[in-house]
Amino acid sequence: MPRCIMPIFMALAACSKPLPEASRAASYVSERDLWPTARISVCWELSALPFPEERGWVREQIESQYNEKTSLSFVDWRMCSASTRGGIRVGVEDSASNNPHTVGLGRNVRHAVDGLVLNFEFRNWSTSCQANREDCIRGIAVHEFGHAAGLAHEQNRTDRPSSCAEPAQGTDGDRTVGAYDAASAMNYCNPIYNNGGLLSDGDLDGIDHLYEGRPDLPIAARRPIELPCNAVVASRDRGPRLAVELVNASRRAMRLEWVDTAGVRRPFSAMPVRHASTFQATVGHVFEVADANGACVTRYQVDANATPFVVHQEEPFLDDWGCGTPNQTLSSGAPGTIEFVNESARAATVFWLDWQGNRRDFAVVSPGRRHVQTTFDGHAWMVGDANGACRATTTATASYRYLVFSR
Repeated sequence: MPRCIMPIFMALAACSKPLPEASRAASYVSERDLWPTARISVCWELSALPFPEERGWVREQIESQYNEKTSLSFVDWRMCSASTRGGIRVGVEDSASNNPHTVGLGRNVRHAVDGLVLNFEFRNWSTSCQANREDCIRGIAVHEFGHAAGLAHEQNRTDRPSSCAEPAQGTDGDRTVGAYDAASAMNYCNPIYNNGGLLSDGDLDGIDHLYEGRPDLPIAARRPIELPCNAVVASRDRGPRLAVELVNASRRAMRLEWVDTAGVRRPFSAMPVRHASTFQATVGHVFEVADANGACVTRYQVDANATPFVVHQEEPFLDDWGCGTPNQTLSSGAPGTIEFVNESARAATVFWLDWQGNRRDFAVVSPGRRHVQTTFDGHAWMVGDANGACRATTTATASYRYLVFSR
């Protein structure tokens, strides 16, 4: 079906074919791939460096459609660096064989180089966009960032009407929210190309339905700063308060103490075995993990760029597990995180075991390295070797798990 391509301010008025009224809260989503946070960082690959004006158009359009109208926000918009982790890395390419795209839906783009690719030139792909380049760039960006948020193509829905003849494309969602939305920016059957760069009422309500109530926390790049017990350090008020999750993954009870601004330890909370609790902490504050006798085990300083988790782990647990159960994902609940730590002498591959039990590789963890994986309660994961042989399997929970494997 042909689609109108025209300036955004003309699009809604000038396309002659009327659209059916959009249903509220209409979306086709990959619920298992939703981000655990409603605040997603964005950075630009070096391929985008020569296009400052075009980058400005994209940011302006995304902020006006997502940040200002929904509970989901795309933030930061810096250039990517070698140490950039988490969030969406946006590249630019003009290739006849490689149209704008994402490498997956939702959090599957997290930390992927060129995880979202846009076209700023249109010399080799969709050359008709050269006549209205800014509008094409803005409209395509709204569409691709929809995929990055976890929205699939609306025409892929099984309840689409017979009048929608566009073939299904890309990854399917796993849940329909509301009725089919003919006006969706994610719908190739919409005669207005990418809905003129505007999210439909159904898109807006669908995104809010999915992300409203999720924590407004950045997906962070590092764990908190770990300090030796003999470090002479006191808390300093250096920034905002963050939500911090404390997890005792050791095999003995601990307690947490706050090191105040004078360097004096003050009781803060108990840390029962395998217990998780959430509290507010100020950037720059120092916390000490102590044993039952009050002896210091380690100290952590809350860092603005750190994950919102404090984790204490003494002994590896992953090696105690076997293979075989679980062998597939059976449910998808609240968000959680698994940090896989490879203390063995050989590389390991982290696989998600999907709803059919198929392996989907997410990361290769080299010896001495670690991988932080966002997941959901009930999702099944496997650690395998280079030949694909299982080393261990586990089921994620709605907390932070710190899993070490040493064999």
